[in-house]
Amino acid sequence: MAYLCLIAYVAAIYVRPAEIFSSWAGFPFVEVLTSVAFAVAGFSYLAEPRKFWDLPHDKFVLGVWFAIVVSNLSSGWLGGAFQGFSHFLRMAFYYFLMRFTIRDHRQFRGFVYTLIAANVFLAMSGIVQFHTGTGWGGVPLNQGRIQGSGIFNDPNDLAFTLVMVVPFLLAEATDTARGLTSRLVALGLLAPIVCAIFYTDSRGGMVGLGVVLTAHSFRRYGRMAAAVTAGVLVAAALLGGPSRLSMLDSGEESAQMRIQAWGAALVMFKSDPLFGVGYDRFSEFHEIVAHNSFVHTFAELGILGAFFWVGMCYWLVKGLLPRRSQSAPIEIDRFEVPVLLSVVGVLASSCFLSQQYGVVLFTLVGMGACYVSIAKAHGADIEARTSPREVQHIALITLAGIAATYIAVSFLSRPSGP
Repeated sequence: MAYLCLIAYVAAIYVRPAEIFSSWAGFPFVEVLTSVAFAVAGFSYLAEPRKFWDLPHDKFVLGVWFAIVVSNLSSGWLGGAFQGFSHFLRMAFYYFLMRFTIRDHRQFRGFVYTLIAANVFLAMSGIVQFHTGTGWGGVPLNQGRIQGSGIFNDPNDLAFTLVMVVPFLLAEATDTARGLTSRLVALGLLAPIVCAIFYTDSRGGMVGLGVVLTAHSFRRYGRMAAAVTAGVLVAAALLGGPSRLSMLDSGEESAQMRIQAWGAALVMFKSDPLFGVGYDRFSEFHEIVAHNSFVHTFAELGILGAFFWVGMCYWLVKGLLPRRSQSAPIEIDRFEVPVLLSVVGVLASSCFLSQQYGVVLFTLVGMGACYVSIAKAHGADIEARTSPREVQHIALITLAGIAATYIAVSFLSRPSGP
């Protein structure tokens, strides 16, 4: 029952029935489902107590939440600390609902299929929107670019979630062990997803898609195929891809605005290196967001928040690397590579988008943690403990990222004005 609540919760987040159907306008679907899911999960836990917060992923998610609260509390803004706590409470609830309910490969597969269906819905609505000017539920074009509703009411945010499901459909479409019908269905679903990413005219989305396709080609067909794929994608992007992608250079106005935002982030970080300027306060110090999830994180949450955010991503990737050993393959193994490629694509996109607290990233963190938990239950040898050495690695990556941002700003920024 708790698992069905999770599926309904995800569907409500993506489809937004209160915004699509006028007769349901104003009905708080997500809030109602949150209350129901919390109650059902609570009764389920009382009936069968079990630990679902025993992985490093879980601890670093809680660490991000802690850093969010402390970032505003450190400046004496008690209201901001409570605001950050309540905002992230919804994301933490969603994450731990996944951890509590997804317990075997069938439930994992059902969750993946739900995500695919929800994203196909968004893609089809976007395609209708592009050709008619208005998508399902009356969602309009955004300066010629498609967008979704609710939390995806921005072209970049829509592209971000669409990139997430591409690897799962690619894996199904190119798996020769699958039946012809399954492969054709996967290709049929992949087509509107890719088309919609193109229609978002999102640089981050196209970069993420390109990274996913290149990584998939490398895994399936080798280095030469990956190099050819990358070359073809770059040429296609420059010649016939989204207009904004062809202007991707450090001197172009939009790119310069982002570099200036990174410079502003470094100034914010310098003002309070430990705790940052405060959760959700970036726009108070600069006119646009950082358009980079890591940069946005260290500006708002300081090195403390950046450490936990990087650690969360670190364990997400490490838990999916093929270093396991077990007596025989298990069903959950078929999702190992697609989830990893999805993570790679989303992290590539996050270099161009401020989605550090967004549902897409935490969906993947939850999926990665559930994957590790299920695989370990079947005897997989996966390291799932944060040792002092791991802490050092995460700290070094965090510091290296901040240093790389400083170097990038120093070399790429151009003086403003005439």
